[in-house]
Amino acid sequence: MLSKKMFVVILDLIEIMLSLFLLTINSLKLSIPIVSLYGSAPTYFLLWSLLKTVTSLFPSPNIYRISDDYLYSIYQRFVLFFFQNCLSVKVFLHGDYQQIFNRKENVLYLSNHQSSGWCLSFRDESY
Repeated sequence: MLSKKMFVVILDLIEIMLSLFLLTINSLKLSIPIVSLYGSAPTYFLLWSLLKTVTSLFPSPNIYRISDDYLYSIYQRFVLFFFQNCLSVKVFLHGDYQQIFNRKENVLYLSNHQSSGWCLSFRDESY
């Protein structure tokens, strides 16, 4: 039969194990997108190289441009998926952004002039 002191020790060990498990899961939340993005970059580069080689055989440069744009848009959707869903990054807009969204534009380019460390772009493929 377990004594009361032994039971408390077992509960403390279970609490420590659950805390470590939650800490591990929380750290994996950041590492899974990083590993996925770095792991997919060589694959996209290989696809782009193959695309460049195959389309160089065609006389029209439009075939390469269209397929390159399509491959780029797939990669950007992949990146944005991880930033929006896995890392819970949110973009807050304020000011006269309604005027910008009412225009028929393909790209919304956001940058921060105080630091040159980041740039965020959205492409709209519907036009």
